[in-house]
Amino acid sequence: MIERKLPTIDDKKTPTEDELKKSEIFNLGSLEIECLQLLSDGYTYLEIAEKHSLSELTVRLIISNASTKLGATSQPHAVKIALKSGLIHF
Repeated sequence: MIERKLPTIDDKKTPTEDELKKSEIFNLGSLEIECLQLLSDGYTYLEIAEKHSLSELTVRLIISNASTKLGATSQPHAVKIALKSGLIHF
């Protein structure tokens, strides 16, 4: 298994008011946004699951729900929409 330093709460910046408004427009929860951010950072479903003490299937469902809310046709498309809309960052 590849060892990666997963972000901690201390590694994250506090969301700006603008970012919070954007998440409300798409009706995304904080876990959905965090999972999309981790995917954009190159983490696997399993790595995200381990970080949050969830099953890999649960993470897949979270990403699927986020994709639907964003109107995306795939997981990479959802990440692209989230990046372009400013919900997540490089």
